[in-house]
Amino acid sequence: MWSASFEVSGPWHDTLRASTGIKPPATKYPPLEETPRLFEMAERAQSLYDELASYAMQPGNETQPVTEEQGTKQ
Repeated sequence: MWSASFEVSGPWHDTLRASTGIKPPATKYPPLEETPRLFEMAERAQSLYDELASYAMQPGNETQPVTEEQGTKQ
């Protein structure tokens, strides 16, 4: 029989226990426009994201896909 057992020790769990909240990331990234390779990847991924976003569930309406108009709101 399968059972879930997770190790609850180690550096990740210790850090989690010591956490006091969510903070902005410390890493500063340059704008995509300044990194042509990343900009191209982001442009290519946007259409995939948009397609997946069309299937996002909305609270209280879990059985109906989101319309294209709703999926593009951010």
